[in-house]
Amino acid sequence: MSVCPAGYACRITKTDQATKILDRNLCAVGTASGNGQNECFPCPGGYFADKVGLTSCTPCPAGHECPVPSYSPVLCAKGTFGSGTNKRCKECKPVTSNGKAIYCPNGSTMQSPCPGGKYCQGHDSSLEPLECPPGFYCPPGTIEPIPCPNGFFCDRSSSKPSPCPRGSIGIDSSVLNSKDRDASKHIDSMQHKNHASLRTAISTSCKKCPGGKYSNRKSGICEDCKAGFFCHEGAHAVELSGSYALSDHINFYRCPRGHYCPKGTQNPIPCPPGTFNNRVGA
Repeated sequence: MSVCPAGYACRITKTDQATKILDRNLCAVGTASGNGQNECFPCPGGYFADKVGLTSCTPCPAGHECPVPSYSPVLCAKGTFGSGTNKRCKECKPVTSNGKAIYCPNGSTMQSPCPGGKYCQGHDSSLEPLECPPGFYCPPGTIEPIPCPNGFFCDRSSSKPSPCPRGSIGIDSSVLNSKDRDASKHIDSMQHKNHASLRTAISTSCKKCPGGKYSNRKSGICEDCKAGFFCHEGAHAVELSGSYALSDHINFYRCPRGHYCPKGTQNPIPCPPGTFNNRVGA
């Protein structure tokens, strides 16, 4: 008994004794056949067969569309996406339901937020993202760059603000937060004027606490050095349950024996003649 091979269409004749293949032809592009099927079947939507004699149709890969099953997959254009087995790529929305901008470059497999460190227009997902300018930060999905807050600095292409180093605090400036103004209307003009209020680097955004003071990252200010300690410039300490974690300190020291350190001390003060102190931290 003869069986039509996979990848072919066969013309057969049957008798009581046997089935005979009279002739056979390779399956055309856009079609395929399995073993013993005798005829080639067209590929369903979202599948393709771009060569003759195929035994099965291939699923259209993600990031592509297959509008004509006899042709190779076509890359999804900007502003569209294909998750797989797509006859046509789907159009990307410009924003998500919670207001995050979407960007779909060529070959997108899903609707993705505008990448971090960049911002998108929010009305067309095919437009190239713009670089987040210095003094602002752009988390994923940003439509308008967000001004860098006090106590932080934001270099070009920042996806989040970088905190001032330990032992320093932010330099107050006139930059308002994004709730108070339309940031996009001011970015270009502020950059062209080299606006002093743009928090673009440590040197222009942060200042070290002076001697006799320290930072703790919670208050956002330089506080007087605690009694029993002395603080050099740029001091930092973390208070834990009424004591200080000296393993996480910078330029923040316990007052040594033979000295005393009232509140706000920069350098330990020697005990006056005729007096003594044999305790550390007095």
